[in-house]
Amino acid sequence: MSSFNSVTEFINYVSEYLADNGDLSVLTVTGELSGVTIYRSGHCYFTLKDEASCVSCVMFRTYLSQLDFVPKDGMKVVLTGTVNIYGPTGKFQINAKSMRF
Repeated sequence: MSSFNSVTEFINYVSEYLADNGDLSVLTVTGELSGVTIYRSGHCYFTLKDEASCVSCVMFRTYLSQLDFVPKDGMKVVLTGTVNIYGPTGKFQINAKSMRF
């Protein structure tokens, strides 16, 4: 049994575990874009979903600017990225590095 002194300690532990897992260091996932929002900062936040599940995703402006299309709701895509947990919310997400449809 694991014991943690704080939520932050727990989130940091899980984040490091995911980062150190070779199978998840780079992953490719296919799904449909939903809730696509591109902010003034140039970062794009969206959900990747299929018939039964969904996962939150972010694509930072550096990677978004390399796409030859603008992501839109309903697009079926294949994205490549890394998995992590965003500490302030404890939310599991994929940081997308590339995307194609």
